[in-house]
Amino acid sequence: MRFLIYFCVLLSGCASNNISNKGALIEDRSTKYKPKVSKFTDSSGYEEKTVLPSENLQQENIIYFDYDSAIVLKEYDDVLLKVSAYLMKNPQKKVVLEGHTDERGTREYNLALGEKRANSVLKQLNILGVSTSQMKSLSFGEENPSALGLEDDILALNRRVEIIY
Repeated sequence: MRFLIYFCVLLSGCASNNISNKGALIEDRSTKYKPKVSKFTDSSGYEEKTVLPSENLQQENIIYFDYDSAIVLKEYDDVLLKVSAYLMKNPQKKVVLEGHTDERGTREYNLALGEKRANSVLKQLNILGVSTSQMKSLSFGEENPSALGLEDDILALNRRVEIIY
């Protein structure tokens, strides 16, 4: 009997935590119009991409873009500086710069825009001293959204370059 009570309490505690965590994730995404630098997780909450190794580098690995733009915003200068410092300190490390877009526009246009975004980040890192042999740009266009929906704040989450180590 004691085991049954313990099991029920444990089960009810786990269920309530999952619901509140998912609600917080949805609420957090819906309150942002222009996303700030944040860790990438897919829509199920499973963290699929890796961030920088610790070494006191607490920056994130996503750079967001304005609609229909490939210009890296000034607010990401610190991220680029930290990434470039890490890569120059570790010349054996390589990164893939994955360009993404929201779903507006044709497939071909979005692939080209994703490529421009990835190349824009690559050029910025190269200007900061990172060797081009350590970087590769890749475009997914609209094919791998980080969030689903047609609201402006959701679409903004999909206009990004992910820095994958």
